[in-house]
Amino acid sequence: MSSTAQPEKLTVQTTEGPVTGVCQGATTAWNGVPYATPPVGELRFRRPQPTAHRDEPLETTTWGPSPMQPPAPETMGGVGDHGVTDEDCLTLNIVRPAGDATDLPVMVWIYGGAFTVGASRNYDGRHLAARGDVVVVTVNYRVGPWGFLDLSSLSTPEHTFESNTGLHDQIAALRWVRDNISAFGGDPTNITLFGESAGGSSVLSLMCMPEADGLFHRVIAQSPAVAGTPASVHAKDAAHLAQIVTGGTGGTGDAGSSDPAAAAAALHDMLAEVLLAASLRSAAETGATDPGRLIYGPTVDGESLPAALLAAFATGRQAQVPLVIGTNASEGLSFLLSAQATGSEILPVLPDTMRATLGESAAADAVFAAYPGFPEPEASAQAGGDMVFWYPATVVGDAHATVAPTWFYRFDHVSPDPRFGALGASHGAEVPVVFGRMGAVLQSEGASADDPDVVFTGQVMDRWLAFARTGEPGEGWPGYSTDLRRVLVLDGAADGGCAVEADPQAGRREAWAALYN
Repeated sequence: MSSTAQPEKLTVQTTEGPVTGVCQGATTAWNGVPYATPPVGELRFRRPQPTAHRDEPLETTTWGPSPMQPPAPETMGGVGDHGVTDEDCLTLNIVRPAGDATDLPVMVWIYGGAFTVGASRNYDGRHLAARGDVVVVTVNYRVGPWGFLDLSSLSTPEHTFESNTGLHDQIAALRWVRDNISAFGGDPTNITLFGESAGGSSVLSLMCMPEADGLFHRVIAQSPAVAGTPASVHAKDAAHLAQIVTGGTGGTGDAGSSDPAAAAAALHDMLAEVLLAASLRSAAETGATDPGRLIYGPTVDGESLPAALLAAFATGRQAQVPLVIGTNASEGLSFLLSAQATGSEILPVLPDTMRATLGESAAADAVFAAYPGFPEPEASAQAGGDMVFWYPATVVGDAHATVAPTWFYRFDHVSPDPRFGALGASHGAEVPVVFGRMGAVLQSEGASADDPDVVFTGQVMDRWLAFARTGEPGEGWPGYSTDLRRVLVLDGAADGGCAVEADPQAGRREAWAALYN
């Protein structure tokens, strides 16, 4: 009779009690580790609270539930579906190299997904951990109305709503990492925070939040939308959602229940699935009347997030830590294809929406002239992607480079494999490269170590890992400054995958600067 060897388990003591993970091959992982009390009941719209202590070991060998969100076959930038969803979702996953090494660099990943979808289980940290001798932590945080719609304007004496709950989830996770990561072999004084899209926006927000001060030491912002919604705008979106949940149609002039207590009670008491449906309706109705506007995102509340991000960076109020920041060559393309397929825009990319967004002026005309072919859809999508991602990232880079070491990249690589290159160098294309998935998949299917995609994957991983270890992303990548604006172009077709360009697309940058001056 044959038997199958069972993976070795490893129990580690945390501040809340012991957790048991599993050793598999080159790495050991603890998945679904709670870092906060379940945010349910009266805690539904509150900032996270510490977990209770326990004496018995907690099995952390399977994923915890993903945050509440609509079904999706594959989360933005990740791999696989998000599995079971639940409000009790505040968990994180830890993967480290096998063995007993200590004081390893720590990389904490914040996923993207338009502040609407996303799950930590979709990002496999094993390749980074094994290649770079680092500890990788991926964090669940609340999305949608649970995490990124400021409902505080609806608070009553009986029911409290707090702002920026999703960002405070991330802060709570970082505090947990600070207090516990040494038990997993990590160095709590060497934590690199990295994220993409909404995750990139989140890490920039955390740089500007007083409560996150000192919880990380380096930052990588991949394709961040430099987001931040005034509290007054979120108050209108909150009122719209309240109309829907109290029986109104949500349309203009239909206020639903006029009783604030009824709206607050309904939002607190309704089933999570009903609240999700109401939030999807609210977002759809907003998108129909205001194309390209997301109702979810960080709130500039004057307290937890004191100022809009660009203003904070312009005045030096951000954490002055080493920063890698960059975007992809064709950010808007995937949003264009989505808009053409669904008839609704996640972000402004269609020509009419871009014209309405920029308005009628000579400066706006100059921006459109910088995109040959406009108003053809692809040129419009390029302008939309640059407006949301690239140009604000250059403003952040310009500001941060005056106070701390800064490096800027542009991701141009297009894999010939359609699983990784079908949409070109569009939004999220770098994620399977950064996490090593592209190279690992190809090698598992027989690709050699010399395969261009395999080589390129290793080169990008090594730069991210070098930055996590030393605070510098490797040779051949000069620092960013406002006089030269040198950018590393990440492209496997380039010599060594690291061609440097000075102020690429200067004409476009100057046109956007003139418009927003």
